[in-house]
Amino acid sequence: PDGAEYSWILLINGLLFSVILIFSVYVFQRNPQFLYSSKLRLLLFLGYLTVCFSYIPMSNGNVHRLNERMLNEAESFSKDEENEIENITKSILSQLEQNVNGNPNRLFNDVPFARLMESIIEPEWLRYTISIQLIDKSGDRFADYTTSLSPPQWSTAYRITELEIPFEEERIQRENLRPIIRNRPINTINSSYSSFRRGWIPIFENDSSDVRSGWILCSVYRELPQLDRPLRTVINASESSEWEQTLVTTEYHDGVAIRSSITGIPLEIPTPSLLSEKLRMHIKADSVYRTTSTYGYQKVKELYLLQNGTNIVRVGANNIGVAQHIFALLRFFFLLVIIGVLFMISVSWKKNWHIFGYSRRFRDRLIDRFILASLVCLVALVGASYTVLSAQNQDDVRERLFDRLGNLVDNLQATGDLNVTNASNLQQITSILDVDAALYEDGQLVNSTTSQIFAQHLIPSTLPWDVYHRITTKESSEEIRIINLDKQDMMIGYEPWLNSENEIAGIVAIPTFLKAPKFYERILSTTSYLLAAFTLIFGALMLAVGFISSSLTAPLEELREGLKRISDGDLETTLPVRGNDEIGTLTKAYNQMGKRLKKVQNELAETEREEAWKEMARQVAHEIKNPLTPMKLNLQHLDRQMTNSDTDPEKLKSRVSKITSSMIEQIEALSKIASDFSKFAKPIEQDFYPIEINELVESVSEFYLQDDSISLNVDLHKEPLHVSGVKEELRRVLVNLVKNAQEATGDGGRISLHTFTDPQRKHVFIEVTDNGDGIPLEDQERIFVPNFSTKTSGTGLGLAISKKIIEEHDGEITFISTLGQGTSFTIRLPMNG
Repeated sequence: PDGAEYSWILLINGLLFSVILIFSVYVFQRNPQFLYSSKLRLLLFLGYLTVCFSYIPMSNGNVHRLNERMLNEAESFSKDEENEIENITKSILSQLEQNVNGNPNRLFNDVPFARLMESIIEPEWLRYTISIQLIDKSGDRFADYTTSLSPPQWSTAYRITELEIPFEEERIQRENLRPIIRNRPINTINSSYSSFRRGWIPIFENDSSDVRSGWILCSVYRELPQLDRPLRTVINASESSEWEQTLVTTEYHDGVAIRSSITGIPLEIPTPSLLSEKLRMHIKADSVYRTTSTYGYQKVKELYLLQNGTNIVRVGANNIGVAQHIFALLRFFFLLVIIGVLFMISVSWKKNWHIFGYSRRFRDRLIDRFILASLVCLVALVGASYTVLSAQNQDDVRERLFDRLGNLVDNLQATGDLNVTNASNLQQITSILDVDAALYEDGQLVNSTTSQIFAQHLIPSTLPWDVYHRITTKESSEEIRIINLDKQDMMIGYEPWLNSENEIAGIVAIPTFLKAPKFYERILSTTSYLLAAFTLIFGALMLAVGFISSSLTAPLEELREGLKRISDGDLETTLPVRGNDEIGTLTKAYNQMGKRLKKVQNELAETEREEAWKEMARQVAHEIKNPLTPMKLNLQHLDRQMTNSDTDPEKLKSRVSKITSSMIEQIEALSKIASDFSKFAKPIEQDFYPIEINELVESVSEFYLQDDSISLNVDLHKEPLHVSGVKEELRRVLVNLVKNAQEATGDGGRISLHTFTDPQRKHVFIEVTDNGDGIPLEDQERIFVPNFSTKTSGTGLGLAISKKIIEEHDGEITFISTLGQGTSFTIRLPMNG
């Protein structure tokens, strides 16, 4: 692309990338789940990314293809078509010269001459207009043939002196006979023709004579397509690809335009008739010169090609400006989004393919549904606009068509009955009205401005029966039919013309494009402006919806956060009441609920404290009562002994010593009870230090190695296992577990101690396993409950204290027990290093 166009493309995409960057930073920092919580939002984001990353290569590709097409058009303009029509002209003249000079008399009649011409003309030549005349040496015509029912006047105009001069100047005789070819019509301008050749060759009196008795004239030309003459446009469009972007090709000789051609829909693209000297110097310096010029308010993309050192071919096309690029981006984006939405709707029955994703927030659901509703409204708006514009366009086309039909009928009726089907009269009338027309009598074609269409059987030469019947029976005075010709929709209007007796003399038909370029421009511009307006309004509404949804959902968000705090145990929070609506009522109910929960919590805590104190007092009383009873009995016994004077002092001393020992044992029991309750209340007070677990387990096992009542197996990890903690507290836990295992197994029991680590070496595990009777299922849930015990002795705090100690070390203690097989306790501690 040229510099200005490429700069606009880069600028637009740079702005788009900046928006992406800012949006991405905001989303991934403030709300990372904004996109992924909704498939619709993710689709919009991916569509935006696709447009940004693909538009530059797509635009460059389109510009490159247009440049190549313009270059190919320029290169082929002076070669293919001009060479083809020149060869056609020479071929026709040469074949006619051989037939006419051999036996001229038999061709001095239109019928045999027409048969000869039909045998000479190839089918592919019919896209050009061919006109042949046979004249005598005085200029009188004695036979002619044309592929057009209304050839232009210049094709039948000639001067004998202008025909003879080239032969005299070039000394052309029978022995060096060749046709004379000229590149422009006689006495006419060439602005209406893209290509033309006119040639002539003499007719001699006999095979041996050099005396010229007449002339053969041949004209081959191709008219420029015109928007109001669609049949000529179809004739000139040799390939369907020529309906692409309109190209206007002009050839200049010495800076002056000598001929032009239009490829595609015949739009008005400004073309200079003269080239400035400065521009010609640029073109000569660089044989292929590209530029963009402004003619009035219209910008034209131009390519100039220097040919043969003198002639210049210029190809012009409408330039794509910044507005078109922006509109193309918007159309591409919304097309991708609509296709994506339709695809997601079609597969929404699959898991994780729902168009609204897994979002559970009211605000997100509100935004998603607003986006989808907006897209539906946009599609409906574009569809309705297209329908309305199509209907309006069809009405406008029909109105203009019948206006021209009325003017044509008035002119035909004014010519009189004798001249109504005369080719020159029809050509003259249609030239003034600037239309193509066909005349029918008795349902058959009698005259047309574009006979090639009928000769190539692209349109039947017979009038449609329903049209003929409705008009001739006077059921209708106007009829229209829509046909498709070379992939283009055309509207054909039919109207009768009347003779002097006010009777139907025939039916005239005028075709026109149903959807002219202006219609497509109107549709494109309307759609583009709708998309642009929708984008601006959509962006503003999205901000408004975000603000409104935030204000609407803010109280709900506060309620959610408040409920979360309540679930975490914080009952002190209260929310501000922002109104008397439903949300305000809900907020008041929440605050009242918080107050009630706080009151209930206080009452429950008070009740729990009272129950705990009662249970603790009962348990302490029970535990203290056990040693106090024997102490009381011993003291009573000692009192009796002391009051009995007959007791021997030595015996009394022995009994006092025995009672004292028993009292000391009971006092130690009381001390242990107090220590256990104190330990449960606050298990660890010391600082943590590194501990090697294998050494700790091995030291605990040594306490029981001399005990023959159990079999103790120790399996230590092969590498040192270090943790951080209080060694004596962990030792207490292990001793308690081994002691419990010993009591559970009795004599002959087997106990194993096993240390290991997980594969990631993040935790150390200590496993204590026995083969006792196991723990009943109904007792397993309460095994760590304080004061619960299945034994007849002890405080029931051993496992509860052990659990607290392990948890203070950021660890965990679990167990697995099977009745009749045994129990396995596992301690998990975080590993150091």
